[in-house]
Amino acid sequence: WKEATATACDGGFTVHLDDRPVRTPLKTALVVPTLAMAQAIAAEWDAQTGLIKPQTMPVTRSANSAIDKIVPQFDEVATLVAAYGASDLLCYRAEAPQALVARQAQAWGPIVAWAAYALHAPLVTTAGIVPIEQPAAALDQLQSRVFALDAFRLAGLHDLVAISGSLVLAFAVTHGRLS
Repeated sequence: WKEATATACDGGFTVHLDDRPVRTPLKTALVVPTLAMAQAIAAEWDAQTGLIKPQTMPVTRSANSAIDKIVPQFDEVATLVAAYGASDLLCYRAEAPQALVARQAQAWGPIVAWAAYALHAPLVTTAGIVPIEQPAAALDQLQSRVFALDAFRLAGLHDLVAISGSLVLAFAVTHGRLS
């Protein structure tokens, strides 16, 4: 192909390589919800020279995951992501050294407080790694927020949770509380 272009299509936006629409690895039409996402995917394809290197195409990979993996098993993926709320990394703090205890409190305390206020999900924190039970109402709030996402937002949230080990941090990013 000579040029990748983002174009409107039924159901959203797609990318064409010259006059051929891009498809996912499972041969499904690549249709994304926003023009900005389609433009980012087109830019990734335009940047390819010689061999296609999927590792240099994060937006394309995320869209493929949303379409090929999350759409057909949305409930399973949402349940898996929501389950992180019960053992969120931010709820388990160091017992020592004191400098680390203080850094975690300073960095994570405001985010846990934000989750209680903004997400209506007050979580309990502890020192150590022994599992603690989180309030059922807080977990229900987090789960309902995960299930309210569309497949593309869930794909992004899934990646953030997998990277950080924290559903709360992922929501803080998606809600603009953290960059």
